[in-house]
Amino acid sequence: MEGEERRRCPLATGLSASMRNLQKTRVGSPYRARMLRAWRPFVAWCKLRGIHAPSCFLSAGPANDLLVIYIQLIFSRHEDFNQAKYLVLYVQTRWRHLKGKLRKSWDSVESWSSELPTGNRIPMPLVVHESLCQTAFLHAASLLHKSVAQAYMFVAMNVLSVWGLQGSSGL
Repeated sequence: MEGEERRRCPLATGLSASMRNLQKTRVGSPYRARMLRAWRPFVAWCKLRGIHAPSCFLSAGPANDLLVIYIQLIFSRHEDFNQAKYLVLYVQTRWRHLKGKLRKSWDSVESWSSELPTGNRIPMPLVVHESLCQTAFLHAASLLHKSVAQAYMFVAMNVLSVWGLQGSSGL
């Protein structure tokens, strides 16, 4: 493919070997490696079934059909979700005309991702939460005789932090 492009455009032969090829490096190597790890098992699966994978990606219809079947297969085998996601990303990166036209494939990926457990993180450590509550309480006590309005503000901050953060920090 690269040789064909150079034959079509005589200016491409003037590129220095030391120059960075912008087309080849538009996707980083770790990202490209993740996409290829998803692509290779797909190609092997296609070969077992006598399907020439690249010819299926000339138009969006056959591409979507084949990808949806494969995504369903790896879902039923309980394989890694990222394999499906990076496969669709590889296809639309390799066959640029399909970008934005693989809606059925993305719907399958999205449906699978909605079934994955979410990994909620604790918004703040327990020690920080307890310190916030104690500081608010101490400020409220020290301001009680000076400014009742500010004291109530710190009491409210204490109560809201205890009640509001209780569910998310596992208290």
